[in-house]
Amino acid sequence: MHTGSTIRQIRLDKQLKANTVYDNLLSRSMYYKYEHGQVETNAASFLEILERLNVTLDEFQLMFNDQDHEREDYQSLVVRNNNAFISGDEATIQLVVKEANQHYLKTNNLKFKHLALLGAGLIKRLRRETNFEPESTEILNYLFKNENWMYYELTLFNNSFFMFDINVVDMLFKRVLQRMDFYKQLNTEHDEVTLMICNIVLKAIEDGAMNVANRFFVLLKHRKRNVTDMFSRSVLMFYEGIDQIFHGQRNQGIAQAERTINIFESLEMTNAATQHQAILQRVLAMTPS
Repeated sequence: MHTGSTIRQIRLDKQLKANTVYDNLLSRSMYYKYEHGQVETNAASFLEILERLNVTLDEFQLMFNDQDHEREDYQSLVVRNNNAFISGDEATIQLVVKEANQHYLKTNNLKFKHLALLGAGLIKRLRRETNFEPESTEILNYLFKNENWMYYELTLFNNSFFMFDINVVDMLFKRVLQRMDFYKQLNTEHDEVTLMICNIVLKAIEDGAMNVANRFFVLLKHRKRNVTDMFSRSVLMFYEGIDQIFHGQRNQGIAQAERTINIFESLEMTNAATQHQAILQRVLAMTPS
């Protein structure tokens, strides 16, 4: 467990600017890493930070323990939400929405509210509805209001942009580009930006915006050399196949995409295999044989 995320939550709750808390203690790059759990600070600096926040050590301990439970509750709900959508289980998503709203009322933590909005949007998607208001409006307002996106904003955007117009997605992606150096420093399991670009390609294809899809296909090709984790490389290989299908190499593209699906199946990554098989079938239905 890291103390920085709890410090960040206290700072935001008190509406204090970072320089008020960290001036002459941590540099800008270091406090980013500290608040996002990548590094810890020494005891003297930590106690001085508490002093500037006007928080006692006992109060911090209580909030630290509470936030640990919140984090576990949130991650559990996210996993249930994602798995329920993949399996088409609307009833479970409805339960997740209800529980997320209850957590939000209890904690006033926006991430639970956003999760409830996302769940409501996924239910509409399962029902093949196309009007995602008011869910999309509230999330968009949050994303536009925050100019320097952290990892949370990155993942929120990636999980919710199916509700947005493709031109809005294209515009908001500029926020990601502005923070690329920051995201490169994050120690995440997968290459989140590459996976996001793949999702934008699919969104653009489904919305008939091939000019946008082609621009993001080019971005994927440029990122290939820097992708190291196996899952992200496999997804990238899948979308290379999708690109081939849309540019007249149908059989070659299908074979490429199916290789990725076979990799997921061999590794018993059932959800990933199911998701990408469904994407391939949607793409094939949209292109002439």
